[in-house]
Amino acid sequence: MKLLRLKGGLEITSIADIPSRGTGWVVQFLYGGLAARAHASSGRYASAERLAQEACEIEIERCKEPIGKQDQYAAAYGGLNFIQFHPDDLVSVDPIVCRRETLQRLQDNIVVFYTGISRNASDILKHSSGGGRGARQTGHAQEDGATGARPSHRIAEEQSGCLRRDHPRQLETQARPERGISTGPIDRWYAAARRAGAIGGKLLGAGSGRFLMFYGPRDRHDAIARGLKGLRRADLGFEPQGSKIISCMTNGSFLFE
Repeated sequence: MKLLRLKGGLEITSIADIPSRGTGWVVQFLYGGLAARAHASSGRYASAERLAQEACEIEIERCKEPIGKQDQYAAAYGGLNFIQFHPDDLVSVDPIVCRRETLQRLQDNIVVFYTGISRNASDILKHSSGGGRGARQTGHAQEDGATGARPSHRIAEEQSGCLRRDHPRQLETQARPERGISTGPIDRWYAAARRAGAIGGKLLGAGSGRFLMFYGPRDRHDAIARGLKGLRRADLGFEPQGSKIISCMTNGSFLFE
């Protein structure tokens, strides 16, 4: 409200299918407030780029959160995109255009589980190498000379190319288990999923163990779930659109998703 010099009050009520703490809910609240109260109620159009930029300014610059920009841009744009975070703070968003069958196969092969582990992402990123903020924004990680591992931005480039060429099978040959993904329960769950047929996996969150996402044949998902007994399976799908207002009420309120 300070950013856009708004006067008066703002009430936001949220309903979600997954636990909200540490899962990007702050981003959605920002979009709800910015788009509904500030822009739409004033008759102004706010592009996805503007919403993402304003959300980043609030979280990173004004609230001093040691985070990156990926959540804000992913939520604002929606869909399947190749997003690049440049050293000069510019962000480029390029849609990945592929056949519907390719996108469906990618979605069908992904399965996600909620671990129940909750920690504050800001605390973790403050103690990560490089302070978390700059490293996550630019994505210019260095090659790991000891293991020969490819940096994440190289993997993203290769896999976006696979999707644009409609070659989802190449994703399976590139997927590799992450070494040292975490400690204790996370490592045991990861190993169990691999034994059950997962090709590779990703820990979602700032290393805190919020969600575990695995990539593998759909017919192995039930076996993976049995191997991760006790974890809540989250049935998720790709969202083709970004944050948006879906209804304007006569009392001046908005429904937003």
